Amino acid sequence: MFARTHALAIGFALLLVAQLLSSAPLLGQTDQQYRWCQGEGGVPEEVQISACTVIISSGQLSGSDLAWAYYNRGVSYGETGQCRSAIADFDQSIRLDPSDADSYWLRHICKEQLGDKAGADADEQLARRLNPNIDSAPSRRPPSQGTQVPPQSDPGGVCARLPGLWAWFIGGDVTVNPNGTLRQAATGLTGTWTCSNGQVVMFWSHGWTDRLTLSPDGVSMKGTNGLVPVWGRRKA
Repeated sequence: MFARTHALAIGFALLLVAQLLSSAPLLGQTDQQYRWCQGEGGVPEEVQISACTVIISSGQLSGSDLAWAYYNRGVSYGETGQCRSAIADFDQSIRLDPSDADSYWLRHICKEQLGDKAGADADEQLARRLNPNIDSAPSRRPPSQGTQVPPQSDPGGVCARLPGLWAWFIGGDVTVNPNGTLRQAATGLTGTWTCSNGQVVMFWSHGWTDRLTLSPDGVSMKGTNGLVPVWGRRKA
């Protein structure tokens, strides 16, 4: 665990080109984000990171439930060699749930890998104080039983018409996969998407977030990536 390294390609001028990966039926996308965040579905770590980030950014979780999302994202960061990002997430998980021995344990592993022996030893002691039998931590965890998956709304089936091939705002193509994933064929960049009430969020693994509004007829959408206008139209 926490041994592999991973490099993500970043380039603003790259065209968003994707490939249809699955014929799975369109599901409640938020529910899929929860499953991916806890490591289900066999998706790559960067997709798991994206899914957890969507959940964290939604503002719909708090307390130990939000700690769960930070913990799982921290695990994915650690498994892709991004220990500093993992530590930042375990910091948040511990802040939200100070009794979480697992977060202390995994943070101690990351600190050890970064050469912070004093910090690693302190976290190991805290983890063992909270759980004297701890020798490892679960790679990922499901949300608590009280966590409610936010419902998705799709009046008129607008969101159901989103998957497919789109002409993008700088002339490229992007395919939105019906299983809730995105993949940029030119670079291998991946991401996830959600849609509710015609509001589309595309979160890419390098950190860009496209926020778009889908037209009622499902043939065009427009929005922004930060301050940059984004638009697309569905290809025949």
